[in-house]
Amino acid sequence: MLRLFGEFDPNTQSNREYKIHSFLQEKFPNLFSGSGSPIQNQKSKIKNVRLGFDVAASGQGDLAAFYFDESKGSELWLRALLTARTEDWDFLKTALFFFLRRLPSIKAAGDESGLGRQICWEAAKQYSGRFLSVNFTSKKSDLGFSLMNQLSVAEKRFPKSEQDIAADFFALRKVFTGSKWIFTEGRNTFNPVSHCDIAWAGALASFAHIENKGSIGCAVLMEDGTVLHSDRPRSREQELLLSDDPRIWRRLR
Repeated sequence: MLRLFGEFDPNTQSNREYKIHSFLQEKFPNLFSGSGSPIQNQKSKIKNVRLGFDVAASGQGDLAAFYFDESKGSELWLRALLTARTEDWDFLKTALFFFLRRLPSIKAAGDESGLGRQICWEAAKQYSGRFLSVNFTSKKSDLGFSLMNQLSVAEKRFPKSEQDIAADFFALRKVFTGSKWIFTEGRNTFNPVSHCDIAWAGALASFAHIENKGSIGCAVLMEDGTVLHSDRPRSREQELLLSDDPRIWRRLR
């Protein structure tokens, strides 16, 4: 992260955000149409995006994972995956908010338990129609059973060529203890640093698809007669005026 975006500094945060935005747009062209600056008007090539966000930011151990499905009827097809083993909270928040803002059709869910509480709380407040905070501790069993059901009837699709993704799903273990079933994480031999983090992010994407069925939109009439719609991408001119791109605007001191 340091090599790509530099050290986090509140005084240069807007410039760092721009670098992160540009990186994400370049690395995930299938999520965005067009090319060039991330302040340009972008439409997702995918009509119905479902995002699962599994939070981790220790810099060691678990992965943070952004799992993108495309909804096609009852089936969910993996279209993009971003994982990061980092303690850079600024990167995780900037990436999450970029996806939520730039993909109008997105429905997302994130793990609010533990380390993810603050970032998921902010996302749920700012994007209440698009993002759901999930208490992973209490919902883990439900998420696991739902995911297993989808896999068993081929409603959760991912490329056969990506063996580490398949291995992550198959590393999930269902164990009966006392009076209930619990899910545990086995070893992913193709991606040892993932402790089923990819699989649980996929489960959260499924949860977003099932639970987040509707949302409320709004329109704002500007003084010049321009109408801004919450569920439609802004024009290039609107993005230029409303952006905080440091190449265009300079903060007054």
